[in-house]
Amino acid sequence: MKATPAAVKTANWSRAIRWTALLLVACMILPSLGCSHFTPSTSANLAPFAEQTLAMAGSFEHSLGQGRLVYARHLAQGPETTRYKESLGELQGHIRGIVAYSLQVVTVAESGLSSDEKASELAGFLDALLDRIGSDADVRTSLSEESVRAIIESVRSQESLVDALREAQPLVDEAGAMTLEIMDELRDSGTAAQAEIAREIQKRHGAMMRYAEVFKRQQAEVLEGLTLVDDYWNGDDLALEPLRESAPHFMADVPPVGKMTAADVRTLERRLFDRLQEMDQVRQSLTSDGEIYFEQMQELDRLSRSSEIALRKARVAVHLWVKTHRKLSRGITQPATFDLFEITESLIGSVL
Repeated sequence: MKATPAAVKTANWSRAIRWTALLLVACMILPSLGCSHFTPSTSANLAPFAEQTLAMAGSFEHSLGQGRLVYARHLAQGPETTRYKESLGELQGHIRGIVAYSLQVVTVAESGLSSDEKASELAGFLDALLDRIGSDADVRTSLSEESVRAIIESVRSQESLVDALREAQPLVDEAGAMTLEIMDELRDSGTAAQAEIAREIQKRHGAMMRYAEVFKRQQAEVLEGLTLVDDYWNGDDLALEPLRESAPHFMADVPPVGKMTAADVRTLERRLFDRLQEMDQVRQSLTSDGEIYFEQMQELDRLSRSSEIALRKARVAVHLWVKTHRKLSRGITQPATFDLFEITESLIGSVL
């Protein structure tokens, strides 16, 4: 038998020590990694759900909830406007309920309760919410109380929060559907309320706006008359004759050409200037009323457009909230993350 050289023995012995040390370290560290590194698990990822809930609430509060009439506020008193306000209040109630439920889900998930206790806690919250639905006329649902109770009991009997969320999904779908239904009603009542307020504005300022066109014509007649008087003073003896046809009320007592004196022309001129002064007072009133009219109409149109955009955004937010909850109720699969090569390299780098 051939003897092993001493150098080879030394190399083999060093290698054995190296791997023995590596194994000992692995035996100490691997248990601390936990079984989740080797076996798949399902857990709820709350970040997208929480973000979508905040986005929905923010979209509603900073858009639909912020629009207010100022100039035309006193005109928003009719039945269509009242119906719009009722729909808006009902929608606010649903949004508050959705936000409250979402916050409860996040709170329960981050609590130190056991899995079955989390399911029971969520069911208890839904139970309390059902009591509110039964006594609050502002919250609607197409589900019977028996159906909701059965769903809640199913939520309570689950062994994990993810399973409980999956059983609660029908209630979330119902909340989303009812909220979208109210949004449709809010859109229709908003259109009707806008038309109602616009009619009130027209009723108060419509005659003035129609007279504004008459005023422009009358003002043009006076200015044209003064221009013709100036032409007369400048030597055109026939300058005032067109005025007999365009504005006969100014020329009623003015003698015809050949008999008209300078005094007659000065009387006509004074009459025209007096009328222009009267019209200036009317113009100031028309300007003030016109500004109010346009401010009210522009405000109403601006609020209508912003509410329409906000409602579209809110509808999308509700759709995404329901969809995000559905994904949340399915959980997120976390596959085994054990990587022998990566762990080995890490251990070699830290130990040897």
